[in-house]
Amino acid sequence: MKHRYRIWIILTLFLFLLWVILRPKRIPVETVSVTQGDVAETISIDGYFRSLDRRVLSAFADGEIGTITLKAGEPVRKDQVITRILWDVNPEPLRSPLNGVVSRVMRETAGPVRRGEPLIEIIDPKRLEIVAEILTSDAARVRPGQNATVKGFGLKSAVPARVKRLSQAAFVKVSALGVDEERTEVILEPLRPISHQAPWTGNLFHAEVSIETARVSRCLKIPIGTLIRSGGEWSVFVVNERKAQRRSIARGIDDGHWVEILEGLTGIERVILYPEDRIREGIGVKLVEPPAAR
Repeated sequence: MKHRYRIWIILTLFLFLLWVILRPKRIPVETVSVTQGDVAETISIDGYFRSLDRRVLSAFADGEIGTITLKAGEPVRKDQVITRILWDVNPEPLRSPLNGVVSRVMRETAGPVRRGEPLIEIIDPKRLEIVAEILTSDAARVRPGQNATVKGFGLKSAVPARVKRLSQAAFVKVSALGVDEERTEVILEPLRPISHQAPWTGNLFHAEVSIETARVSRCLKIPIGTLIRSGGEWSVFVVNERKAQRRSIARGIDDGHWVEILEGLTGIERVILYPEDRIREGIGVKLVEPPAAR
């Protein structure tokens, strides 16, 4: 009897050890809470600053022009004499119409000149707008009045701006990958003077533009790295009693980091961040703290 009892104990211990060895291991996962806040959708594009005041001075009559000694980049004062044109006996001065800088010199040498010939361009580098080239497929989401931010060379911080107008004339431009892209121009106005922040930023300087095309406030949101896409459907893995549970969701806009949740989550769940291929419905999981850098 005692012998049979010992056999049962050994068999029970063996089966228990076998279960411990063969049972599925819990997969370590990082999780995040569903939170509430704002999500803003943006379009990021390259552009450039452009002077609002650009004047091309042309010859006002047929005659003989003197040498233009000014070079591109040199400052000029309003009413400063740029050159003189000899016509009808007396030389007449050609003066700058504004305080600014020389942008281009089309004619430097003295000699005969015809009426209407362009001679020099002068710009005001302090009064600037921003021009950006946007894909026509994205242009449908852009409207006058939308908020934007602009970064550029010499700017200490991003400058708030507003969409002023959108061109309805498209053009084709070859991308860096050699693909023909249909684009159009969007023009923005800065909401505070740029020259006060960056005196070295001026006409045709590069700009990085971010246009806010949509915003929702106080919505449920989760990191975009929690989403799983299968066909046209979106889902996440929710942790429930230390097991992964797949949950279908309906999503809204995203800002590249956070995504708006329309349906499927209540706001009290924890969802798995960056779910790996081993994660499936009902599998045991072990919660770990995400790295501090993340």
